[in-house]
Amino acid sequence: MLVETAFGSAAVTTLEAPDVDRALGQIISSQLPFDRWYRQQVRELHGINLEGYEQFLQHTPLPPDQELIFEWTLQPGAGE
Repeated sequence: MLVETAFGSAAVTTLEAPDVDRALGQIISSQLPFDRWYRQQVRELHGINLEGYEQFLQHTPLPPDQELIFEWTLQPGAGE
């Protein structure tokens, strides 16, 4: 989705999955034709090379000087 903001246009993409970290990791590293096509489209349209985000394949804890204020996760089956 393309939205207009006070700072200009911004693309908003959502990803819904039971385990978003795992799903995104699979999209980043997968060699399936659709996933390769998707990465290429993101790169061409937005200039973002998802293959450069391999460091996000592993969940890492927050640095000691940061605090998580709010996190909300929809439990499986709760949105049905």
